[in-house]
Amino acid sequence: MVKKKKSGAQHEASEESGTQSTVGNRGENEGESKANNATKTLPFKNANFVYSKANTSSSKKSRGWKTLKQVIGSEKPQPGTGVTYASIDAPFSRKPFQKYSDLSGLPARYRDPGSKLYYFNCDEYAQIKMLTADVINGYLELRKENP
Repeated sequence: MVKKKKSGAQHEASEESGTQSTVGNRGENEGESKANNATKTLPFKNANFVYSKANTSSSKKSRGWKTLKQVIGSEKPQPGTGVTYASIDAPFSRKPFQKYSDLSGLPARYRDPGSKLYYFNCDEYAQIKMLTADVINGYLELRKENP
């Protein structure tokens, strides 16, 4: 592939469009591009910003780094004053309590009014009707509901 030398007008047009020429007088155009970049103002820069080290130059003590062990030791709460999992008071949930079938563990849609057991479908209801009182009380104790 043969590279052609660009004329002066083509070279300037290619620099404006953002491409660089591979062959040409770069030394002449570098000074012009630096002058153009200096006159451009970027929208995210504050033209009135002045950097000053007035506060840091007066203090001669350099700030040291702390290790993780030092940070943990300095932030360790006193016994009995720290926040623990048991000491956090959370409000009750606004969502309704999810009910599950006592026999299968599936989400319960129904509750037997006589035995107070939750069930999923009519097959489980038939099983509940065949259970004895001791077994029903055992299910209610597992659910922590007194009969």
